[in-house]
Amino acid sequence: MKIERLWNRRFVQLICIEGCLQMGGFLTRSINANYAVEMGASMTLAGFIAGLMATAALMFRPFCGAISDRLSKKSLLVVSCFLFAIAAFGCAVFQNLVALGICLAIQGFAFAFKSAIVISFVPLIVPERYVGTGVGWMGLAYTIAIALGPAIGLGIADALGYPATYIVSGAVLAAALALAVLFKDPVDATEDAAGSQMGNKDESWSRGASASSKRSALSRLFYLPVIPLSIIGGILMIAQGVVSSFILLTGEMRGLETVSLYFVFYSVANLGARPLAGRASDEWGVQKIAPPMMIVAALGMVALAFMDSTPGVAIGGVCMGLGQGSAYAAIQAESVRGVPTQSLGRAANTYFIGPDLAMGLGPIAGGAVLESFGPAAMFLFCAACISVALVLFVFWGMRASAIDRSHE
Repeated sequence: MKIERLWNRRFVQLICIEGCLQMGGFLTRSINANYAVEMGASMTLAGFIAGLMATAALMFRPFCGAISDRLSKKSLLVVSCFLFAIAAFGCAVFQNLVALGICLAIQGFAFAFKSAIVISFVPLIVPERYVGTGVGWMGLAYTIAIALGPAIGLGIADALGYPATYIVSGAVLAAALALAVLFKDPVDATEDAAGSQMGNKDESWSRGASASSKRSALSRLFYLPVIPLSIIGGILMIAQGVVSSFILLTGEMRGLETVSLYFVFYSVANLGARPLAGRASDEWGVQKIAPPMMIVAALGMVALAFMDSTPGVAIGGVCMGLGQGSAYAAIQAESVRGVPTQSLGRAANTYFIGPDLAMGLGPIAGGAVLESFGPAAMFLFCAACISVALVLFVFWGMRASAIDRSHE
C-alpha cells in the first residue's frame, strides 16, 4: 500500500528505536576512558580502549552496506540492538580491561550496521517527497542524545559508580531491542518509482565517471553515485570533530570559563535546523540549501577564531548548529533519495564512510594545528575545511545538473 503520510506508525517506531540507541550509547561514551583508568589502565591504553568502538565500526563499515542489501534489514537491526544491549551489560558485569575492550568492539560492529540500516529504512517508510524531512527528524535523536546523554551518564556514575551507568545504558538499549522486534518490516520491493528514477542516475554516473563494470568488486561494496557526497560530508564533519574534541581545551587556553556553553547553543540551534533543513531540501533541492548553510557554518568558525569571548562562543555554536547541522542533514538525505530499494543499504553505508573517517582523523589534524599555531588557527582550519566542502559541493552540483540535462 502506498504511504501518504510522513508521521506514520513505522516512522514513529523507527525514531523511537534510533532515540533509544543514541541515548543508550551516549550515556557511556564519555566515561569509557574514565572506567578504563579506574580499572588500572594508563591514559594511553584508556584512550585506545575508548576508541575501539570507532575503530571496529570503521573496520566493518565497507561490508555493512552490501550485507544489509542481501539480508533482512529488520533482522540485522534486531541483531544490532541485541549486541548493543548485551555489550553494555557486559561492561558492567565483567569489570576488567579485556572485557571492556571486547564489549566496546562489539558495539562498534553493531553501530556500523545500525547507522546504515536506520537511514536506509527512511525512504521505505515515508513518502518520496518527505525523504529529506524524515532524515532530518531522524537526526534529532543524535542531537538530543549528545546534549543530554553524557551529563546523565556522568551523573549516574558519580552517584552510583560506573557499572551502574552501563546497566542503565543496557536497559535503554534493551528497550530499543524490544521496539526493533515489534517493528513491522516494510515490503521489500525490488522496484519502485523512486528506484527506477535513481536507476537512471546510477547508470549516468557509471557512464560519466567510470568505464568500469557495475559488477566490479568496488560497486558490490559501495554505491558509487554516493561517493562524492560521502567525501563532501566527511570534509564538512572535520570541523565538527575538531571543535567537539578541543573546544573545552581552547577555553582553558584563553581563560574563557563559559566556553562549555558552545554545546548548549549548538544543540538548541541544531534541534531546529535538522528537520527544517530536511523539509527545505524536499521543497527546493539540496543544491539550494547546503551552500548557504555551509557559509553560515564557516562564519561561525571565524567568529570562534577572532572572538575569544562569550558572544563569540554563542555565535560559533549557533552558526555551527544551524549551518553545519542543516547542510549535513540535507546532504545525508540526498545520499538515499531515490535510490533503488535493493541498493539502499550500500548507499547509506557508503555515505557514512566519509564522516566516520573525518571524525576519527580530523581531531588529529586539528590538534596538530592547535599545538603549533594556537586556537585561532585551529578554528580557521575548520573554516577552511568547510570552505573546501562548499567548493566540492558546487562542482558536484554542476556535474550532476549537466548529467541530468544530457539524459533529458
